[in-house]
Amino acid sequence: MIEQIKALGPECRLSDDDSGLADVWEEWKSQMQEEHSIYFDAYEDTIVGICRSIVQSLPKDAQSLLWLLSDAYFNGDEEEPPFGEVLNDALTQELYARVCQIAADEEISRPTEDDGSES
Repeated sequence: MIEQIKALGPECRLSDDDSGLADVWEEWKSQMQEEHSIYFDAYEDTIVGICRSIVQSLPKDAQSLLWLLSDAYFNGDEEEPPFGEVLNDALTQELYARVCQIAADEEISRPTEDDGSES
């Protein structure tokens, strides 16, 4: 999942070239850890779209197993997984929440002033 975000081309970056952020993943981490920019919704839509694509590509039995580990399962009254879009939405939101948590916790890589390499 994170590799797919990192693989988004430089044309997908929305910050200035002088930001020191190497790719969309670094920009997303910055959005999650610092102040949201006016581009936050665009990043969010893109990442939710990637999450949905991953969820929809999973076999139904894998989706059902993941349902048992989701917040929607633990916070709901149903023991059986929902079907169709309801299940896709729940798993997409679960995956998105986990990606957001990783982005909030992972150190942002910026070039150092000494040598221009990433830290």
